[in-house]
Amino acid sequence: MKLFESKSISDSLTISNPHGIHIRPATNICLLAEEYPETSITFSLRNRKASGTSINEILALSAGYQDVVSVQIEGPKAKQLFKKMSSLFADLDQYDGPILEVDSFDPENRQCGYGRLLDDRLWD
Repeated sequence: MKLFESKSISDSLTISNPHGIHIRPATNICLLAEEYPETSITFSLRNRKASGTSINEILALSAGYQDVVSVQIEGPKAKQLFKKMSSLFADLDQYDGPILEVDSFDPENRQCGYGRLLDDRLWD
């Protein structure tokens, strides 16, 4: 008997932020991916791959405005994670406001480092 049914999603997401993926959206992408520890997410662009839980790897993709990033998600909650990640990518331009000064990760307020608060619509 399997405890988790393995599911896989391969799709693509378009970068909506005119400044591409920088530290604030990368932080929020990682925080969202970390909400699903039993599910792995990998982004790829121009022959580069990045784990969804690594800010540095996501930044190294150098994803710019209107780039189409391939997404591979595997795990029991792949569909849920893709739906929330799609919403996050659709609103990436919201992360161009002023940087909030934060000293450490605060999971209750969904804030990390210099990251901005995650959109409450992404959380159940």
